[in-house]
Amino acid sequence: MQVIAAWTGGHADALREAFRMTNEDFAGHLGIGVRTDAYWRGQPEIRPRVKMQEVLDVALECAPDRVKAQFALLVDEAYRAPGHQSDEAEPSTVASGSMTNRKWNRDDKRPLWRPAGVDAGDVFTPDDEERLILAARSPRRYDPGVVDALSTVLSGQRHAEDVIGSTSLIEPVKAQLAVVGDLVTEARGDVRTNVLDIGSQWAQFAGWLHANNRQLSEANRLYGLALEWALEADKPDMIATALSMQGHASWLAGKPSPMIGLSRAAQRDNRASPGVRALAIQQEARGIALSGEAGIADIDRKFDHAEELVAQAAEKPEDEPPWIYFFSSDYLILQRGLAYRLLGEYVKANKLLTAGLSAIPEDMRQSDWVASHYLLQLAVNNAKAGDVGAACAVAHEINVIARRTRLEGLRTTLIRFYTWLSQNWPNDPQVAELGEALR
Repeated sequence: MQVIAAWTGGHADALREAFRMTNEDFAGHLGIGVRTDAYWRGQPEIRPRVKMQEVLDVALECAPDRVKAQFALLVDEAYRAPGHQSDEAEPSTVASGSMTNRKWNRDDKRPLWRPAGVDAGDVFTPDDEERLILAARSPRRYDPGVVDALSTVLSGQRHAEDVIGSTSLIEPVKAQLAVVGDLVTEARGDVRTNVLDIGSQWAQFAGWLHANNRQLSEANRLYGLALEWALEADKPDMIATALSMQGHASWLAGKPSPMIGLSRAAQRDNRASPGVRALAIQQEARGIALSGEAGIADIDRKFDHAEELVAQAAEKPEDEPPWIYFFSSDYLILQRGLAYRLLGEYVKANKLLTAGLSAIPEDMRQSDWVASHYLLQLAVNNAKAGDVGAACAVAHEINVIARRTRLEGLRTTLIRFYTWLSQNWPNDPQVAELGEALR
């Protein structure tokens, strides 16, 4: 739970400011006298008595995510201000993941825009970070550099997710999105389109993180938010992507009809880039394979069309949106392999999955989403083809990724796979060794 070790008048006033309340409103919110609140504001070093400390604890604990994120920024900003003095060592600098994370550790001191494991290098400068802190504090005061700074942070987090997994990024991105949502709400005039654009990208990424953890209701809510903001800004790439990602959520839920329909909806606007439309087409093909309504020739025609669009995208990569950085002809090979598996073409599927996995970058191969969607299917296919040794070898690789990225859903699925292996090959030493590794 997010806590303050010892509240001061400065902390209390920061919480009032995070709620964006007047002295009178904040006093009413806490159920205290206005004079007490004004005293805290005028005496930032004072420590309220124990009962008041408890009142402030409850107010912070029950505050909306946006308020928690804003409060952490204000406290961090005050601590770093020149001339700050305190007898405590950074008593309340809060991790980006702690805005809504009840497992917060008070020794965890990462700022909101620099989550653990995310390295934006020299591209994200201290000036950029200062811009975002100030923007969060005063969303109506627009700085043109804010959108660029947000784009830099988001790009770093997308690439970091390939390495550290989606689980550890959910809470930081959720807290950041609360701040970005404030910027969207307050943005006006000519700048609103740009703020809506980056806001829709943030919501889409947050949706992906939840979907990868099988939190599909929240994922769909966030995809809907991304679609709403993209529609207002008239951004065809994100409109198509949000629809396609809702289709992906249907894929994870095993619902082919909405998967197909949403994938087709994502293809309707020819203003969307070739790469974005290719993603929607291959997903439609997998949906058709899942439904069992077409044969391999029909599926191949869809994938061939997607390959043509991927070739077009490769000719003008600068026209493709940044969030499909992972998409390539190698990725398409993997997707075709999944479709073949659904059609019962296990041998062909194995060849495609093996070829695709060997071609993608090693850091991407070690990501939780590649393990969930492709390595796991390769392990299952190997087992169904009777190659239990190959199946166990891939399962060991998945286990390492699941432990490193803390993706519990993947580990649960892997344990179910092991149970199935042990039932079919009860005396195989390779299966027994896998069981030991999963303990």
